Amino acid sequence: MSYANIQAQQASLSYIAVWGASTEVAFTAPSVPCPRLSKYLISLDEIKFDAKTFQLNNPISVTLYQEDGLWYCEHEECEILSVGNTAAEAVCSFSEDFSVLWDEIAQSPDDSLTIEAQRVKACLLSMVKSVKMR
Repeated sequence: MSYANIQAQQASLSYIAVWGASTEVAFTAPSVPCPRLSKYLISLDEIKFDAKTFQLNNPISVTLYQEDGLWYCEHEECEILSVGNTAAEAVCSFSEDFSVLWDEIAQSPDDSLTIEAQRVKACLLSMVKSVKMR
């Protein structure tokens, strides 16, 4: 179905809707298959692992994707890349990695960290509003 046909169909439906008529729309499948999505962007309002809940200042976006039979969950800014056999395992692994980085890097003094670790620390500290123990 061409773009012009879609526009004409939408115009017809708009005209019919104005007059209060009812209609049923049938869409045909495209002749070319749609590409399979390979990456998903998910938003996290908080991160929970073990007994900790990290309350975030703002939701963060992480990329979830499958490659070579494994699932990956990635937050590029904080340099976190986690892996699992399923999407759920990858997200759980991300939560664990976030918690470990918080304990080992965000809570360490700057003079004990490399320049790269200091960037990760700054990223984590900028995202986390509070940490609650359950």
